[in-house]
Amino acid sequence: MPRLPTPLCAPGVCLDVLQHLPHVPVLGICLGHQALALAHGAAVVRAPEPVHGRLSRLRHSGHALFREVPSGPGFDVVRYHSLLVDERSLPDCLEPICWTDGGHTAVTLARDQGPEAAPGTDVHRAAASAPLAAAASGNGRGLLMGLAHRNRPHYGVQFHPESVATRYGIALMRNFRDLAAQHWRARAEAGAGPQLEPQLRPVADIIGPPGRLPSVPAWPSAQHQRGAPLRLAWRPLRGLLTRLPGGSQGIFELLYGWAQDTFWLDSAAADRGRFSYMGGRGGPLWRKLTYRLPLPPAAAAATAGPTGAAHQTATSPESPGCAHAGPSARATDASAPSHAQPIGRCDGPVNPRPAPGTLGGDPRPGLPPGSRSDAASHSGPHLQPLPASACGGMLHTEAADGTTSVTRTPLGLLDHLQSLLASQRLLVEPEAARELPFNMWGGLVGYLGYELKAECGAAHAHAAATPDAVLFLADRLVAVDHREGDVFLLAMYRGVDAGAEGEEAEGVGREGQEAMARTWLAETERALEQAAAEAAGRPAAGVGQDQYGCSPAKRPCAGDERCQPAHLASSVPGANSLKASGLVANGHLPSCAPEDSEPALQPEAATPLSAPGSASPCCTASAHESPPCQPATGTATAGAFTSGVVPFSLAHPRAAYLSNIAACQEALAAGESYEVCLTTALTRPAAPDPPALYRMLRSLNPAPYAAWLQCGPSGPTICCSSPERFLRGDRGGLLEARPIKGTAARVPADPAADFAAAAELARSEKERAENLMIVDLLRNDLGRVCEVRVAGQG
Repeated sequence: MPRLPTPLCAPGVCLDVLQHLPHVPVLGICLGHQALALAHGAAVVRAPEPVHGRLSRLRHSGHALFREVPSGPGFDVVRYHSLLVDERSLPDCLEPICWTDGGHTAVTLARDQGPEAAPGTDVHRAAASAPLAAAASGNGRGLLMGLAHRNRPHYGVQFHPESVATRYGIALMRNFRDLAAQHWRARAEAGAGPQLEPQLRPVADIIGPPGRLPSVPAWPSAQHQRGAPLRLAWRPLRGLLTRLPGGSQGIFELLYGWAQDTFWLDSAAADRGRFSYMGGRGGPLWRKLTYRLPLPPAAAAATAGPTGAAHQTATSPESPGCAHAGPSARATDASAPSHAQPIGRCDGPVNPRPAPGTLGGDPRPGLPPGSRSDAASHSGPHLQPLPASACGGMLHTEAADGTTSVTRTPLGLLDHLQSLLASQRLLVEPEAARELPFNMWGGLVGYLGYELKAECGAAHAHAAATPDAVLFLADRLVAVDHREGDVFLLAMYRGVDAGAEGEEAEGVGREGQEAMARTWLAETERALEQAAAEAAGRPAAGVGQDQYGCSPAKRPCAGDERCQPAHLASSVPGANSLKASGLVANGHLPSCAPEDSEPALQPEAATPLSAPGSASPCCTASAHESPPCQPATGTATAGAFTSGVVPFSLAHPRAAYLSNIAACQEALAAGESYEVCLTTALTRPAAPDPPALYRMLRSLNPAPYAAWLQCGPSGPTICCSSPERFLRGDRGGLLEARPIKGTAARVPADPAADFAAAAELARSEKERAENLMIVDLLRNDLGRVCEVRVAGQG
């Protein structure tokens, strides 16, 4: 009988494949290797230690699977496993063919190859680990890393030949291909199978890893261009960024003013993020998509009535969240994909924002009392969650004129989005392709919640307090080129030669759409140029004026905190709003910017712009009003917390969190998981003013991939600052992922200690292992949607 250390790590259908398809060539990798042993009665046991994202040198027996692969030095492979096959339990039909030759090492970077290679990697680490590996095998040959069936074309390796850091992985895969072809030829010659003539192409590089990607296909493709209904009007404003005070923040505040349903994909540090993009409620094509999954089974059971049926609250026909097709319900949005089922439609303005000082809205049914949004109200358009028995989630769609509709998406949100994008293709004109140096010309902007994993094969176990996704279909966009100082205005519209589909839903004819797009371009350019002209004729902030552009004589109130001398934190526009809300203590963010921290980088000036013809924001506000550039966004205010920092509460106390860490470590050792992202939540009873928070965030921690996303009264306000770009889609279908792992505390007061901390982080085996694991996982993910031959290492 197969022997496993725990019942949960069984390899599923792999055992049946190996037992019932004896003549089909199989190469088992990692768990597949263990399944080969289990299928024939061998034991899988815990390894001496979990090894994930580390390299080991291997020796082999000279088996044909390792043809042209060196044994020992030069044959370094990547391992991801906590369990291994006990060689002593192997039956006679299984032949051991490969073992570790020493311990494991960290992945070696190119800079480690010189004479100053960091200790703790390569031979230093291998020598220290060798006794452990030899002792664990029981035979002095190291840990078992490879198997072959003596009579069947079944092979297994414990390591990962496909990893970017495995050497000769390509050779191993080629050798398995050749063994499989040889097997089929032998069966054909014996009359036991069909005559096959496989085309075995030569492999030039057998060492690997794969090199850089070849040239990408021509862009745009003919298939994309054929019948594309949308057109793009655009206008470059060369050098405008250098003529406007406040940089891209000034542009955003002038054009969008932190209003609801706005976004800003912000490169606050432009060394890696060259472009920023911003937008708000747009033209006829603009849509806001708010999506909620049905209730998970546990939550549905908790809300079940006396008869056991889950109840769903019906909202009134006047509410944008209506979930029933009453007599007044109209047809669903014509721009929705055909598989979306109409539930109802409501016309009129969105619900009013909640009363100041409250979060508003009710928590999702099935959540603990008090489970609410992190930064925004949920009193606006609210989709009632569906019971678990329903198929698909509920999609609330809002147009720029306030018209809304509600549909059920039986195939899920991602399928709906794919259909939506397929129907809203933009015709790529040669001039735009040549002159626009960026690839974001409009389209979907928003967030996807963690619980959407339920539509990707994972368990549907939790209900989010916020919508599971909020996305804007942006048809108006402002792009900022931080390197060249240019600003680009872009507007999408439905072409006059496009089909009539969607016109009725958009409410504007094709000719009218183009006129509206070009009017928006002209008006936006006029506003920006006028602001630049006004800025050129007035002194910069700090020369007779404060950071709001107000002279001391024009301050609304001598005691107004917004007009007091600047401190480290209060020098940022809006920082005093943070201080009033209790987030800022002693002029800095608690636990974020201590007194001895390095001064924050200031890649852009923070001088705000006023809309053309208007007074400066501080000058037009009373002592008790927020500046006009900081409109309320439906978030909670914290006026009651003015006597200190409002504390955050941890979802898990220290003892519980340490217990969770121990449980995760045990799961890793038991082979139940190879990576666990353990998190907890920090909450506080009131949120600070979001615009002030984001201003502070981008000033203290400028990041190349920052973001402001205001999702209206029914969704959260997201303030994001990240050094990492998860994924980039380029022209011609090129996808690139650049994961980052590892952090270290800065020591700005001691440059030598700061440099030492950076060097220690760079040579950390743990951090290198985690980064390698993420790279390999992302390559695997990309390989599922890309051509395998071009899923390589960048």
